[in-house]
Amino acid sequence: MSMLLKSAALLIIAFLIGRGIGYLLTRQARKTAEKPKPLLLEDELPPPAAESILPPGEVELMPLEANYVTLPATSAPVTTVVPKTRKPRPEPEVIAKARAAAKPAARKAEPSPAVSPLAAMTPDQVEAAIAAAGAPLEPARLKVADKGKPDPLLDIVGIGPVNEVQLHALGIYHFRQIAAWTPENIKWVSERIKFPGRIVRENWMKQAAEFEAAKKG
Repeated sequence: MSMLLKSAALLIIAFLIGRGIGYLLTRQARKTAEKPKPLLLEDELPPPAAESILPPGEVELMPLEANYVTLPATSAPVTTVVPKTRKPRPEPEVIAKARAAAKPAARKAEPSPAVSPLAAMTPDQVEAAIAAAGAPLEPARLKVADKGKPDPLLDIVGIGPVNEVQLHALGIYHFRQIAAWTPENIKWVSERIKFPGRIVRENWMKQAAEFEAAKKG
């Protein structure tokens, strides 16, 4: 019986001691919470934050400090890509006109040459004119006779069958060609036919001019 009493007494004593310790801790906590905060002097107050004047939605950039180094902005070279433009295809009509313009013009008919002044000269005068002339000069020549029909050069005194063939080979088919010979032309022809002296003696230019005039009526 005495053991039970002792145990109960110990429990009561422990309970009271715990209540006392709890009361003391609670009181100490209340005193600490009610302790007034020390007042700060005006010089010790932190500076007020600067008001931002930026519109809403924009971020204010902080200024760089003196120790920071500002690097120059570099930009990569900009390459401009120009789109290729396709040239419009010419119309068939335009192509046809261009081809027609590129074709060589049709060869115009050879104008009738004037009659040489030698046609009105005597053989001696013709010979003197030839002696005073310059270098030989090729006369007007044709690839073929007009309408394929040459004049009868044998009608000219001094032109035989051999010389007629040689004159045709040189592109001389008509009276009007011989009638227009100059002293330089006579030099050129004389180097290429037989019996060249007959050109002067019979004055082929005068005879050719007369036959040409007769042809025209």
